[in-house]
Amino acid sequence: MNFFVEGSLRDLSNPNKPSTMPIGDAYLVGKLPGTDVHWGLAAGVLLAIVLHILLSRTTSASPSAWRAAIRAPHWRRGCRSAS
Repeated sequence: MNFFVEGSLRDLSNPNKPSTMPIGDAYLVGKLPGTDVHWGLAAGVLLAIVLHILLSRTTSASPSAWRAAIRAPHWRRGCRSAS
């Protein structure tokens, strides 16, 4: 990352400070209406809820299944012998 800040993306108007050019206001993500909170917080909370629902429905949440998986030796999990 330092390569870009001091290289091709460097702000040439300030030669003593290694920084990139400022991002224009048109490209910034705004704040939630009526608050001083960034939209990234809402996106993070929404993503956490979606991932919780996805993981709770696609993984085994049964305590007995977890205990059985922990007790079974690693070489016996999901493998059947040829005999």
